[in-house]
Amino acid sequence: MAAVPDELLRLSDELEAMGGGDARVGESTVFCRIRPAAHGDEPVVSVGNAGTHILVRDPRCPASVPTQQAVRRFRISEGGAISGDAEDSDMQASLHTVLGREVYNWWAAGFNATVVAHGEAGSGKTYSLFGPGGELEREYERYGLCSRLLDDFFAQKASSGPRGSPLTLGISAWEVRHTGAVDLLAQSQS
Repeated sequence: MAAVPDELLRLSDELEAMGGGDARVGESTVFCRIRPAAHGDEPVVSVGNAGTHILVRDPRCPASVPTQQAVRRFRISEGGAISGDAEDSDMQASLHTVLGREVYNWWAAGFNATVVAHGEAGSGKTYSLFGPGGELEREYERYGLCSRLLDDFFAQKASSGPRGSPLTLGISAWEVRHTGAVDLLAQSQS
């Protein structure tokens, strides 16, 4: 991922303002779930003033390196920075409110929707998407994004009255590793 220069951000905004028709088609929305720094560690990620960028300080840079050289800026969707402790149920609710509604609206409009969770091991990707593991039953507040989206989907289907045309929903979950991709929903081959 590379930093986005100011000039490209201005050009992007200008092109977006000139667009017409259904500009949503093919649009990507970028959200960033910011995990709090461990106790005693300096934070390396912060949200820019307008809430449309995250600022990442390269932890390899010594404190003597000027901020302009040590910090890189990455564009995210407006309001796309979500921060808080992963174990906090408000974090799960925020993720669903900010990102889940957009994904659900795409589904409801008949489009495919893709959610990609990216980050290092232990950064909260699985928890954000699926909630805490190892629990067969848990309270709704701890549901991850996928569970909440499915709950929304089936609640809408149940409340839509008499059965109409059949509805098909396909779901896939993949984990990309160094050597390839693993289908997490495939039946065990053993």
